[in-house]
Amino acid sequence: MDWTTEKAEDLDAYAAFMKDFAPHVKAFNSYGSGDVVNGTVTLAQVWNGMARLALQGVVDAGGDPSRYVWGIGAPVTDIWMDNWCILKGAKNVDAAYNFINFILDPANSENELNYHGFNTGISGVKQLTRDLPLKEMVFFTDAELATMKSGAVNSSFDRLGTIYNDAKSVVGS
Repeated sequence: MDWTTEKAEDLDAYAAFMKDFAPHVKAFNSYGSGDVVNGTVTLAQVWNGMARLALQGVVDAGGDPSRYVWGIGAPVTDIWMDNWCILKGAKNVDAAYNFINFILDPANSENELNYHGFNTGISGVKQLTRDLPLKEMVFFTDAELATMKSGAVNSSFDRLGTIYNDAKSVVGS
């Protein structure tokens, strides 16, 4: 189903699915790279940067990364992009602009990407990361991007939050 659906019947079906599914989930943790490295999970759904960090952690710990498979959700998945913004009325606006200008420099953006493993969206950064391990987990192909859809804040937002919170309340029960 479309993950931005506003149809009541779709949301009802999702709620019923999560009610049955959630008790089989150990935790809802998008930042579970440590759980993968420690071997405390069998399956993890995490952000691509966290998955990349987990596989690098497995290597660093002397483990075998070939035991793991990483993939993008199919047939359609979501896409996220974090953004920098300056709030109206913020103090130190000049400092905020200086920081944003600093991070927009491709060389500085490359350092940021090397640290957290997420595409920064800065023009030129991909060319600077020639030796980046697991680069395919950071920069997606056109075919992969074609399967990605942005989220929406719409009339189903509150209901989805309730479904998610209800699922979290029975995790591992």
